[in-house]
Amino acid sequence: MTSLLEPSSPIADVLRSAPTTVVEGHLNWLVTQAHLRSDVSPSNTLLRTQARILITALDERGDFEAVQRALSEPWVPEDVPDEESKILDYVERLVEVSAGRPADSPQAALARSAERIAADIVSCRGKRLPENLRF
Repeated sequence: MTSLLEPSSPIADVLRSAPTTVVEGHLNWLVTQAHLRSDVSPSNTLLRTQARILITALDERGDFEAVQRALSEPWVPEDVPDEESKILDYVERLVEVSAGRPADSPQAALARSAERIAADIVSCRGKRLPENLRF
């Protein structure tokens, strides 16, 4: 367990209770973004840190296949199988538990990236992200 994902942290609770496919999709998006940016910039380092947090969360569940899929398949918003309510609940909970964290923290970055993913997914479905889910 890394210090980024302490077992009793609110972030760990969100990741533990979220559907595996939602966490897998988040990881898949982060991996895709990191591959698009091959530099060693702070933003790319933060993407990789977020990915390590999600890999740890999936690893703790024993969801090794989910990690493998996320690391090997490209992320396509139209292919996301999850119901919007599950995705939006995940984003809402991450935003809640990340409130007040420094903007450059991995926890706040997880909430921001989850919000961007959700916006992409609902946009592909012809909808808009609810205002209360904006980080």
